[in-house]
Amino acid sequence: MVCGDECVGARRGGRRSDLERLQGCRRQGGLRFDSYDGYRSSCKTAGEKVDEWCKNSSRPISCDGLDPSGLAKQIENVKQKISDLKREVEELASKISNAKDDSERRDLEDKKKAKENEIYELGKKVEGWESKLSSEKTAINDRIYNGEYCVGYRKDVAKAFADAKSSAQSESDPEIKPYAEKLIAKWTAGEPGHATAIRNYQQAVENCKSMK
Repeated sequence: MVCGDECVGARRGGRRSDLERLQGCRRQGGLRFDSYDGYRSSCKTAGEKVDEWCKNSSRPISCDGLDPSGLAKQIENVKQKISDLKREVEELASKISNAKDDSERRDLEDKKKAKENEIYELGKKVEGWESKLSSEKTAINDRIYNGEYCVGYRKDVAKAFADAKSSAQSESDPEIKPYAEKLIAKWTAGEPGHATAIRNYQQAVENCKSMK
């Protein structure tokens, strides 16, 4: 879970209830979410969405392994090969009509048949590649969609921590402030991790977009 166990939210209730919650946290080793329930809720909600959109194998984000441009080039090359073969078949058909004898005609017919078989086999390959190309294009769009939602929810989590940090930094109660400062230090140390995660997912989305 992205949010962990620490406190990340605005406190509820009056000062007495705040202190009681903080004292309870202190007995357990420090501040926890219990002290700032408002931001905990927003972080928890966004964190669940991060699990759903960023870490769910049924919603892939990376386009690694997809190569629509390579497939398109392969299809183009083979279609050109088929076109060349069809021209050769026409030339052989013309030669068959002008064959000098049965032996030459049979030889030309065998060559024509071989090229027609090659055209057929290459045509089947092209059909398969075109189907795969269509699937890959759909997959790229789906992964961009997944990635953009993932980035959005990662940003929501980072914002929840940033808002909680801002709230903790404004803490003035001398009994609470030392614990708030510990949380501030912990959240500050975690900021690069949030930034790196967002950047990595953004890069994954850009990589997919470059394949369109």
